[in-house]
Amino acid sequence: MKRLIVLLVLAIVATACGSNASDELTTTTASSTSGTGASGTTSPTATTEPPMDRTPSGTLTIAHGIDIDRMDPQTQATAAVMGILSMMVETLVSLTPEGTIEPLLATSWEASDDGKVYTFELRDGVTFSDGEPFNAAAVEFSLERLVSPDTVNAAPNVLAVIDSVDVIDDLTVAVNLNNPFPPFISAITLPLAAITSPAAATVAPNTPEQIVQPVGTGPYVFEELVPGDHISMTANLDYWGALPAYEQQIFLAVPEASSRVALLRSGGADVIVNPPAVELSVLRDDPDINVINADSAYVTQIVVNNATVSDPTIRRALNYAVDREQIIDAVLFGAGSGLDAPIPSFIAGHCATDDWFEYDPDRAKELLAEAGASNLSLKMVSPEGRYFQDYAVAEAVAGMFRAVGLNVELANPLDFPTYLSEVMVPPAEATSDLRLLGWGTLYNEASQALLQFQSDQHPPNGFNATYSDIPGYDALVAEASSIVDDADRFATYCEALNLLVEYAPTVWLYSESLPIVTSDQVTGVYGLSNLMYITTWAEPTS
Repeated sequence: MKRLIVLLVLAIVATACGSNASDELTTTTASSTSGTGASGTTSPTATTEPPMDRTPSGTLTIAHGIDIDRMDPQTQATAAVMGILSMMVETLVSLTPEGTIEPLLATSWEASDDGKVYTFELRDGVTFSDGEPFNAAAVEFSLERLVSPDTVNAAPNVLAVIDSVDVIDDLTVAVNLNNPFPPFISAITLPLAAITSPAAATVAPNTPEQIVQPVGTGPYVFEELVPGDHISMTANLDYWGALPAYEQQIFLAVPEASSRVALLRSGGADVIVNPPAVELSVLRDDPDINVINADSAYVTQIVVNNATVSDPTIRRALNYAVDREQIIDAVLFGAGSGLDAPIPSFIAGHCATDDWFEYDPDRAKELLAEAGASNLSLKMVSPEGRYFQDYAVAEAVAGMFRAVGLNVELANPLDFPTYLSEVMVPPAEATSDLRLLGWGTLYNEASQALLQFQSDQHPPNGFNATYSDIPGYDALVAEASSIVDDADRFATYCEALNLLVEYAPTVWLYSESLPIVTSDQVTGVYGLSNLMYITTWAEPTS
């Protein structure tokens, strides 16, 4: 007997929010639920939905801190860019602001008894923005392209578990996995699993190996990308669902946080993210401005190059040297949360680890002396504009490292695409010892967060910029990710979390929050726990 999956995922989400529900569930729904986003604004799945027949008008301008590195959904690993891509290309299922899973391009799905085959019934009557029909062949093309070695810069992440895709009929498709992976339905909410038009992949400038201009089924259509300046999209008037309110949305690349605030105040932008921390209280008190603080499943880290800092004793010392509470209070102005493990407490699979790193500079000095590294020199790098107060956090941490006797050189900040090109390199090409990066789970389950430290994920194969190779870790995570029973799976994740703390491949700082600021003339903007901010269904307040 096959078991249906949607509510199994809801059980996982409930566990992440504090419940221990693990009963097997056997029903699903193909309709949207109503709710309110984490931001306190009404989400597009709320009871009052946008009218199907309205005419989009006007332009919404968003100022964010990063440039767009690439537009190929199957190669994108940056949450902020994924959020933009999700406006143009859609997945089979979607993650709501409440953390639940809802049908999108699929109307229902079921898993085989062994958990290795997921069969999807697809939405009928949907077309891509190039006029081509959405069907099972398009799903096969997109998901197999995700895991194909021929796709330039493919980033399948945990979805590397996909082995093949079978077309059953025009509106039915089966996805075959290499092994059971219980979080699979949650994982395919990732925009890297978005479905693109196979026909468009052969139309210049696209190729099947590299998509430059994505063509999907979403409510917006790609218009232009000017590197270093902006990306723009126009409303898809043939969209299968409710039409968006704005005819055009423009995302401006503005690395300087103060410049983003200036644009908002002058009317040059309607929405900004990551304002200067020192201005948060002023912005909150401004009656013409709305501040949304979206909690996230991401953890900001000082990623340690384990190839150059190979002694775990030194890496543990680095963790003890950091006063995380001071950073949250004085640098983030409260826009962050403390940790008791490498992942936030609301993530399914979290456990408080046995020997977490409390601030103890004396202990840090003792460990450095024990390792013969009291005067160690380290080179540190950080982006600016990608994460909230990123370079300011890097400066604070560098000062704390120096306070325990280390010689730390902090390089000038870089824009995020340039930064990634310098830190996501093979170990032999690395030029820094310490790198500020965020990592977490895009679907509120530990499996993706733990992927970061696997030995097979060293760049260019993945995003393990620590270059760690922890004995027994890979096998432990692989075992955990294939266990169907929640309690057993989470207990095994806990073993992996404690092993991470023992080897300390990185310096965990805090769980990030994403401040989103809008003009009072805009409503319907919200943030997701995966650090995506969603403007797709924004509307004018009047």
